[in-house]
Order: sequence, then C-alpha cells, then structure tokens
Amino acid sequence: MDFGLHVGTRRAGATPEGLEPIAIRAEELGFSYIGFPDHVIIPHKVDSKYPYNKQGLWPAQDTGTCLEQLMTLAYVAAVTKNIRLLTSVMVLPHRSPVLAAKMLATADVLSKGRLTIGLGIGWMAEEIQVLSPIPFKNRAAAAEE
Repeated sequence: MDFGLHVGTRRAGATPEGLEPIAIRAEELGFSYIGFPDHVIIPHKVDSKYPYNKQGLWPAQDTGTCLEQLMTLAYVAAVTKNIRLLTSVMVLPHRSPVLAAKMLATADVLSKGRLTIGLGIGWMAEEIQVLSPIPFKNRAAAAEE
C-alpha cells in the first residue's frame, strides 16, 4: 500500500521556506507521493456548495492567497529526487487544454517521470466563471471533448 501527503499551497505550503522542508521530509519518511490542490484564484465570496463535507462549506475560504499547482509541482520536483508528484486534483476548465498538456508533459520530463495526474472538472462556479470561457454548467461536456 502506498501513502502520500496532500499539502495545501497556502500558509506553510506557500513559501519556499515552508514548502521545501515539507517536501524533503515527506520523501525522507518514505511517502510515495506529494499532492497539491488546484486553485488559481480564490474569490472573496464563495456561494457554491462544497461537495466534500456535510455542511457544504469550503474550509479554505479564509484568504485568496495560494500558489499555482503546476509551478508548485515544478519547484518540488527540483528539491526532491524520488517522491511522485500528484495533481490533486487538476481542474480542467482552469487552463487551455493544449497549454495544460504541454505544462504537464514538461513537468513529467523535468521530474524524470514522477508526475501522476489527477483530473477533475471543478466544483466552485465562481472560480470557473473567472478562469474559463466555458459556462460552469457545460464544464463536464467540455472536459469530455
């Protein structure tokens, strides 16, 4: 069985001084992977129902500050040698498909094949409304395409 670590890209996970020791220590402890969430922007007000708890409230809405997922993975790839790198979960409507594919391929090459990609269509309408020309209600069909 493999165990991994999910690290938020805020607070301690939002600075080189915090992120580097977390990644290095996770690798030293034998974690199989380290994953990072995908929030390019965080609106001041989120009315969308968070689907992963009973209350429907997103627990990370306290600040809009966060690092971008793929740049964070690239940084961690540079400071580690063996731990797998996970997009947890990369939200497809956040980026153009061709650019996202190129960025992921580049990260995989530079990490020497350590990239694992988790994909999703997103749950936060406010975030997708700002980042994507595709309406929130059409994001699943666009992802299929």
